[in-house]
Amino acid sequence: MSFEDLLNIIVAVYRKTNQLLLGDIEEAMTLTYQPPTGSVLLLTVSDLDGSGTLTVSGTVAEAADTEDFAFASDGFKQGSKEFTNVSGVASTGITSGTLKIESVSSTGAELYGEYLIKEDVKARIAEKKSLITVVIPGGAIRANLKMYCLAATDVLENDIIVSNTARFIAASVIDVQDYDDVHHKTVDLRPEALSV
Repeated sequence: MSFEDLLNIIVAVYRKTNQLLLGDIEEAMTLTYQPPTGSVLLLTVSDLDGSGTLTVSGTVAEAADTEDFAFASDGFKQGSKEFTNVSGVASTGITSGTLKIESVSSTGAELYGEYLIKEDVKARIAEKKSLITVVIPGGAIRANLKMYCLAATDVLENDIIVSNTARFIAASVIDVQDYDDVHHKTVDLRPEALSV
């Protein structure tokens, strides 16, 4: 029997983030994730070569619109338009560099969206043995659950794990080694509704 044979359920992994894009500046770019509704965009450039303009195209107030961000050096610029969808980002004059786009409110507060990272993840969720749960009024309740999955599974601390019956938060993620490589991941879970 292999380790994979022990993985008896299918889960999905979601991640809450406000980072919509992180990558090299190219002539035309698309976002990894779409902004949550009505998000102002915060663009940060680094390792900039050349000066120029990054033009964001998308939907603002249910109409097609664009917003230009001019950069002459490394730094950040916050837009003023509230995008509900971004169809693309075009670069004019900038030959290389790194671009990060984040979704924020008009006052600069981070706006998080929940994005699917991977569905159909083979896993096993089991109760941790020999733990005592102490419930103190007003205190945090810790769940005694652990998830096991393949080493290649993209799961990080604070990701949301969704099974067919419940939603959990990944409290910690541990790479379990065998002789010379990562064998699998062990993820401590807590129910999403509980505080830490």
